[in-house]
Amino acid sequence: MLRIWDTFLYEGSKVLFRFAIAVFKYYEEELLGMENSIQIFNRLRTMCQDATDINRLAQIAFYEINPFPMKTIDSRRIHHRQQIKAELEELDAIRSQGPPAPSPPAPSQPTCSKDVDSDEEIPPLIHWD
Repeated sequence: MLRIWDTFLYEGSKVLFRFAIAVFKYYEEELLGMENSIQIFNRLRTMCQDATDINRLAQIAFYEINPFPMKTIDSRRIHHRQQIKAELEELDAIRSQGPPAPSPPAPSQPTCSKDVDSDEEIPPLIHWD
């Protein structure tokens, strides 16, 4: 972990992207072999804890995923930031409309075959004698 921080402080945020992609590359075969999204999500939670071979991660980050220009990172960051802003604006518009109108109540169902006046006593269904 210190090696990642050292490289980050020396080279900047680009290194974080490199190492993040390196972790995915490190586990690529395992992830591709999984059958469903639940397995993948469970593995993603523990992936970084299990990646202890920092030399291998550095090898992947700096030699196997080249070129990795900052222009590409910046352009993708701008693109995705615009998408997120548009989605947030859409959510705000939906929220500003207020909650949906409540649906009308279901028609009342008769409780028995004959109509009962409100002053009449309703006979019990079960007798506890």
